[in-house]
Amino acid sequence: MAQGDPQGAANSIGRAALLASQLGKQETLKTDQLPYRIMADLFRAQEQVYQAMALFQQSGERVPVSSGICSLLSLGKQRAARAQENNSITGTGTEVHDRLHQQTMEWLDIVGELQEEWACR
Repeated sequence: MAQGDPQGAANSIGRAALLASQLGKQETLKTDQLPYRIMADLFRAQEQVYQAMALFQQSGERVPVSSGICSLLSLGKQRAARAQENNSITGTGTEVHDRLHQQTMEWLDIVGELQEEWACR
């Protein structure tokens, strides 16, 4: 979202989620599929939140936000939590899983801060 275009960021990260999902399906071993599933969930979480940001901008950036924006944040949080849950199944120790864990935790923090800032209950 470097160019201040949350809708464009949502579209791009949505494509990344689709690609991660497709790559995961190509793997034959479940253990090899899991990192892609985690990535797809994390990317979908980011997509939901970027869509919420786009709606927030379109609505004039007024707080409290609409229930639709809060719902998108909630969906993003659920997806990130699912990514974190799947990552905890595999444990830690590999660089990929450790990085995914860190990114997911950071994203959960961001979503929580947005929910608080935008008065989502």
